[in-house]
Amino acid sequence: MATVTVTQLDAWIKASLPGVKRYSVAQNLFLQVTRKPDGSASASWVFRWRFDGKDRSAGIGRYVPQGGKGSGVTLRAAMEAAAALRSKIKTGTGDLSAARRLERARVQAAESLAERERDDALRAQEQARRAAEARAQRTVQAACIEWHAVTAGKLSSDKYRAQRLRRLEDYFPHLGDTPVESLTVADVSDAFDKMRKAMGKRATRGGDGFSGAETLRRSSADLERSVAFAASKGWFTGANPVTAARTFLDKPKVEGRRFFDVTRLPEFWRSVLRADTGERYPVAAQLLRLLTLTAARTLELRALRWDEVEGLDGDTPLARIPAERMKRRVPWTIPLSNEAANVLRQVREWQREVGQGLRDIKAGLVFVHIEGNYKGRMLSENAVNDLLQRMGWGEELTAHGLRKVFSTVAHDGWPYHGPNRTEAIEYSLSHAPADRVRGIYDKNEFIDKRRALLAWWAQHLTRVASEPATGNVVEFFPVANTA
Repeated sequence: MATVTVTQLDAWIKASLPGVKRYSVAQNLFLQVTRKPDGSASASWVFRWRFDGKDRSAGIGRYVPQGGKGSGVTLRAAMEAAAALRSKIKTGTGDLSAARRLERARVQAAESLAERERDDALRAQEQARRAAEARAQRTVQAACIEWHAVTAGKLSSDKYRAQRLRRLEDYFPHLGDTPVESLTVADVSDAFDKMRKAMGKRATRGGDGFSGAETLRRSSADLERSVAFAASKGWFTGANPVTAARTFLDKPKVEGRRFFDVTRLPEFWRSVLRADTGERYPVAAQLLRLLTLTAARTLELRALRWDEVEGLDGDTPLARIPAERMKRRVPWTIPLSNEAANVLRQVREWQREVGQGLRDIKAGLVFVHIEGNYKGRMLSENAVNDLLQRMGWGEELTAHGLRKVFSTVAHDGWPYHGPNRTEAIEYSLSHAPADRVRGIYDKNEFIDKRRALLAWWAQHLTRVASEPATGNVVEFFPVANTA
């Protein structure tokens, strides 16, 4: 076969008619020209041979005429490729299609592997990015807010929930943006130092000498719990840095800021009986009397409802306090002495006297304003403490401090010394049993003993107020039903 030139190839392409035409270029090598109806033409190299009784073909590549656009296989390269294929056929590798399929499969497998590796790399990068974003969002501030939200329901009032959140927020300017996993003991200690210094400046300006040690210890305990909560969520591993930093905080004095001398109990109770805020219906004074007579916590009685009071006109009146108002979230029963019941009877009479004027009372509350701008609304949480201030006892007593007075006098002066004496006193304060196992299995509330104790306590107050004591105020006066 004569040698074909590039010029001849181009002439074949130019002269081709619509359709497909093959031109023999060399042994087994053909130029395949495809002319479309619109007149455009394309050309490609085809290697044709016969194997196993069948005609077979394999493409070598595209051919581009002189002056054409794009890249392709030249005449020389096509001739060399055809020679190589003929050599393979001569050596017994006649199934070139199979070899090409294997090669194609190998290339596809390599491309697929490369694509998977690229995808894996992209996924790893995305995971790393998301992890970094998550770490950036898992800050001390986020931990505090989430922990507070999860545990706020365990607190007994909105006031305590707001107070705890404010204490946590004091840390945000110092530690809020710090990722929990990056928090160090030095970071926490530095924040403590700054907050202690700020508290010292406030105390200096106020002139009361308050160091803020107790506030800082309480808030640091909440911070410690918040970081521990973050650890439980997998935000970090290892020791809690707040725990180590807290060991160096100043410990506040054990005794309370206020101190009440129990020898002044007669004077105090006389002033309570005379308490008059200038209102026609001194409800706050009645609440103060009931708190003193029952040794209950303020919230337990301030939010008392009439449907929680039983047998008010009978011989064994009592108040049942629901779990949500109790510190330990356990329902509690308060036996009422006759004097305590008289307090409730007086408030009930006042509410009946006003009648429809209290139609805005919500939920049947006992201790509400019966006159004035706040008629029908529950007394504020500071009503009793404000009253104690006006009475001149504010520096010695708070509403909660009345419980300490009761405990001191009852332990020393209650004449009953039979079984469960201590339990009756501690249960009257709604304290948990010291023996936790006993607390789990023993559900006895010692109602009879507590009723006798509170009856003695009421009569004791009446006695010391009417007959000023000449000796120790906790001298006991026997009453009936103490056995």
